[in-house]
Amino acid sequence: MNSTVTRALKHLTSSSDTVLQPKNPDKEALARQWLANAIAHLPSRERLALALCYQEGLSCEEMASVMGIAADEAEQLHTRALSHLASRIADTE
Repeated sequence: MNSTVTRALKHLTSSSDTVLQPKNPDKEALARQWLANAIAHLPSRERLALALCYQEGLSCEEMASVMGIAADEAEQLHTRALSHLASRIADTE
């Protein structure tokens, strides 16, 4: 899960205007812990989509094949998971 958190954190901080870029190691550790907790509270399919993408490095097409769903559905799951995480970030600011 740690590599999933690291990659998701990088994606969230590079793809949004949200300030989630800690300036010191203590804040980074807290951000990682917060993100791990937020990921743990996602629906299971969204967690799986994030894990396959960020931990396993699969494309949406590969993720779809593993999950037995259409590629556009896999992409929607991934997008929905990131949207839920971004919403949680916005709620904490």
